[in-house]
Amino acid sequence: MITSCRLPALAAALLATACAPDQQAACVTSADCPDPGTACQAPLCGGGHCYVENAVSRTPCSDNGGSLCDGAGTCAHCVAATDCPGTATACSAPACTSGACGTSYPSGDAPAAFQTNPCHRITCDGAGNATPVVDDSMKPPTSSSCIEARCTGGTLTLVYSAATLDCTSNYGPMGKCGVVGDCNQCNLPQDCTNSGVCFGHTCYAPSCADKTQNGYETDMDCGGPVCPPCVNGNSCLAGTDCQSGNCVSNQCQ
Repeated sequence: MITSCRLPALAAALLATACAPDQQAACVTSADCPDPGTACQAPLCGGGHCYVENAVSRTPCSDNGGSLCDGAGTCAHCVAATDCPGTATACSAPACTSGACGTSYPSGDAPAAFQTNPCHRITCDGAGNATPVVDDSMKPPTSSSCIEARCTGGTLTLVYSAATLDCTSNYGPMGKCGVVGDCNQCNLPQDCTNSGVCFGHTCYAPSCADKTQNGYETDMDCGGPVCPPCVNGNSCLAGTDCQSGNCVSNQCQ
């Protein structure tokens, strides 16, 4: 795609100064105009004279050792730093300057991606050298809300929360902090509000064999519409909760 010099919108006098070369060559169509010799320009005929029009930026080209058009009619080695080889470091990065690849050496704080030294800030001297400076505000992220990172004089300390505190859990909206800073679904039976069954820090749904009265059971693992009827002496709500079929004063008899 060609851009820059639009004949219908420009007067011939303006074109004569804005579009070059070949302003004096006579033409009827653009095919009558000389080839500029680069993929970054195209011949254009207007008002009986030849002009050239610049290709849009990043159009592929191969003249002058370049590979991309810069949008101004030149085949350059690069248009942006991402076109240049090399890998960025804390204090240096590939750079594209005037269509040529090189290396930039910024000064000041290194980019966030390179600030990986806990309790220190990496600074650059403008010559590619990195220096760690103690900064206790540079606390690293932790793997769990149950762990707090603290920096004191450049030294990192991890502090674990109490096991009774709520935390963000992978199992759901809330969990309980573990003794080593992990966030568990449960630590104790009372952490599982639906069943009261916590095994291996995981809450389990009510069942008729979990040795806990939960769900619709009238006594432990019996009664209700799901579990087997209860033996005499167990709690009940109706005769169907009991093996005997008799529920008197909420007790199977």
